[in-house]
Amino acid sequence: MPIKNILGEAIGVTQMINKRAGVFTTEDEMILGSFCSQGTDWPKYLFFVAAVAIEKSQLFKKTEDMRIYLQSILSSITSCVVTLSESMKLNTINRPWFADALGVDPSFMKENTADKWIGDQNSDLLKDIRKVYHTQEAVFVTDFEIKGKSSALIVNYQVMPLIGGHGVVLVLDDISSEKRAVMTLGRYMSPALAKQVMEEGSGQL
Repeated sequence: MPIKNILGEAIGVTQMINKRAGVFTTEDEMILGSFCSQGTDWPKYLFFVAAVAIEKSQLFKKTEDMRIYLQSILSSITSCVVTLSESMKLNTINRPWFADALGVDPSFMKENTADKWIGDQNSDLLKDIRKVYHTQEAVFVTDFEIKGKSSALIVNYQVMPLIGGHGVVLVLDDISSEKRAVMTLGRYMSPALAKQVMEEGSGQL
């Protein structure tokens, strides 16, 4: 017989086998049926617990599939996506280059608040993160230099509040190589033309 949820949808089955004496009767069928319909008496309560367990298992599977799907998306994009908790500590990061540029390990970022690993040398970024926490309004900045212990990167970044107000998302795009190419082209042409070449591709020359 089907096990049904509160909406009457079949989510599993129950079966009786190997009766100790005799064959199964209509009464046996009625007893089994009591386990396969919602209710408040004891047999139906037992079934309800089984139905809830099945539904929770299905929900966990769907949640896990969605987590894996989202991780695959984050792994396939070049942008560095950083999520911070309500306490301004690292939740997730999909690309290591941001942590490498800062000269810190992701484990340190998870154990310490953002001000400890972003540093005073990147105070404008830290201010924008705090601003988004406070105002819940997104911030977008271009051509920002992230200064680390031994290196620096030029990035565009956007800070956005997480839905529900439980943290923020920081999305960074490394444009260091592009900036270096523009500077090199700028030796031979105007900055405006160099930028146009980078945007349209060298085939346009």
